[in-house]
Amino acid sequence: MLVVGVCAVMDLKEYVLIFRKNKRIFFAVLGVSLLGATLIQFFWPRSFSSHLTLNVTRGGSQETSDYAYDDFYRLQADERFSGTIVSWLGSPGIAVEICNDAGVDVAEMKSWKIRRLFKAQRLSSQAIQVRYGAPDEKTARKLSSSISKIINEKTSKLNHLQKEKQWFVVLAEDPMIEKSAPDWKLTFLFSLVAGIFIGTWAVFIKNYLD
Repeated sequence: MLVVGVCAVMDLKEYVLIFRKNKRIFFAVLGVSLLGATLIQFFWPRSFSSHLTLNVTRGGSQETSDYAYDDFYRLQADERFSGTIVSWLGSPGIAVEICNDAGVDVAEMKSWKIRRLFKAQRLSSQAIQVRYGAPDEKTARKLSSSISKIINEKTSKLNHLQKEKQWFVVLAEDPMIEKSAPDWKLTFLFSLVAGIFIGTWAVFIKNYLD
């Protein structure tokens, strides 16, 4: 055990000597890694993440004893129509239509990802959450208004075809808009760990080549 302990101390001393001899390489790599994290944080393109809630309701009321307007069937119809809206927002054609209505250049909205521009998720039978990104807050609000406008236009067309007094209307709440940027704490921690790891290997490789 004593021999093992002595060897371990000797190995530790050797490692310390290796790092002392090549400390410039280690700190150079670590510095480059931290500098890279700073540049990423500083030059990362600023964008805005938006959350818009759509509520499905009815445009009129109709009293009847017919089971078709029973609460159960009404909620079931609302749920199916909410699914239709989610499908609409996943369509590239409607996404382009919304962008055009908002006066937004589709190229600026990453047209190569146009199919996933608006991510809609049904929260309940009558509530839908739409998530999307925008280069600035003004554009985010324009897109919010256009989403409500285009969805209601398509809903009105269905209303006209069905000729129902009690049909769907989509109400949009005010969008929640937040700045989207990398978390500087996570960026710094990742770059620090990466710098230490790469710097350590750089020291050992340099010592091996010498």
